[in-house]
Amino acid sequence: MASAAIGFAQYLSYFGELSFWQEKMVSGGLVILVFILLYRRIETIGKMSVVMGSIVILTIIWIIVSGLMHQQHPIKLWPAGHESFFSYVFWAAIERGMYGLVLLGAILTVVALYYYLLVARRMYIEAPVNNTPVRVPALLSIGIGLCAFAVIAIGLYPGPWVAMALRVAATLFA
Repeated sequence: MASAAIGFAQYLSYFGELSFWQEKMVSGGLVILVFILLYRRIETIGKMSVVMGSIVILTIIWIIVSGLMHQQHPIKLWPAGHESFFSYVFWAAIERGMYGLVLLGAILTVVALYYYLLVARRMYIEAPVNNTPVRVPALLSIGIGLCAFAVIAIGLYPGPWVAMALRVAATLFA
């Protein structure tokens, strides 16, 4: 929250020069304002988050549309050659005639997005069904710990995993 408030105060300097202390007052005031706005019932916060999320999405659409309408250089909407990940997987699968694989990837992406949004809605918008603590069995705790360790290890040292993925992609699309 603090870094977002500091960033907001720094972006505010585009509209007018702010001194060091003015920037600190703006960022501190923003944190206090957000705290006051969030000191409400969870249902109200859920409704506020839907409104704010809609505003963010509309702003992103506005920026994209205005950028495409006022472009001063050509923009390639589709990757060409080996410019992106899509050329390794998506476009290579289309070039090889693996339309079933492409369709399966698109369907699984939509399903994953649906379940992600379902979980996000349950976590942030809906009121809790009960407030009893969840008891996690020891074996499940070990599994969660191992998965967390694996995610952190792969994030810190991705080299072998990327090399393995490239070898698999090379054999599939060679």
